Amino acid sequence: KPYVEDKHVIHIGQRDAEETKKYDSQNIRDTSINCFDVESIKFKGLAKSMDEIVQIMNVNAVDGYWIHFDTDVISDTENPAVDYRVPGGLMMSEVEFILLSLLQTELIAGMSISIFNPKLDVDARVAGQLVACIAKAFH
Repeated sequence: KPYVEDKHVIHIGQRDAEETKKYDSQNIRDTSINCFDVESIKFKGLAKSMDEIVQIMNVNAVDGYWIHFDTDVISDTENPAVDYRVPGGLMMSEVEFILLSLLQTELIAGMSISIFNPKLDVDARVAGQLVACIAKAFH
């Protein structure tokens, strides 16, 4: 029995679907994971997408959610400090809105942050923006 069922996972900001096909990786769409890719978020609008996500969170009978924040979801124009860059992505302000919306559900048990390479952020500008983004979401 898995610790977390796929249907209780919400993946926000996927943008590597083409790489998944290219490298014959498992397609997230072939699972029960709720996937909101960047393209669909941009098409529907961020507010509507977050309404759908929060609705899923409220319907699932779970005690809480864990946010795993890979900073490479952020557009290369705002976050070049990642090792594997993919075109497109969300803006820092959009990520802030997502985090704020998730935190306001009061269903968040914790959060981890990864996919950030400080060696590629020589002036610490991106790190400062990430800290500000996360701090704003918590206020």
